[in-house]
Amino acid sequence: MGAKSEKTLAKKLSGLVLDKSKQYDVINSTGEGWLLMAEAMVLSPVNFLKRKWTKLEIVRLYNNRTHKPDPNEKPYSEKSLSTKRLEEIIRDLVDRLG
Repeated sequence: MGAKSEKTLAKKLSGLVLDKSKQYDVINSTGEGWLLMAEAMVLSPVNFLKRKWTKLEIVRLYNNRTHKPDPNEKPYSEKSLSTKRLEEIIRDLVDRLG
């Protein structure tokens, strides 16, 4: 899931059925790792397992996700990531997620 604003994120989260016993990884526009604690619906910047995501890790997370609306979707290219800004890659992925 992707969101460009806090309001959009809240709306999308309200429509999800989450496992209350789990914590979910969240990545912000700077690649910083956050945690969504489903039981309390708290979003926290404290993520001891993953502080900063690389461009390649973010692209691979997107490309390897299991819930794709279109199974024939083209993967996001892993080539030339060094020439793209992280914010640009994240914006592209959020746009693709709708």
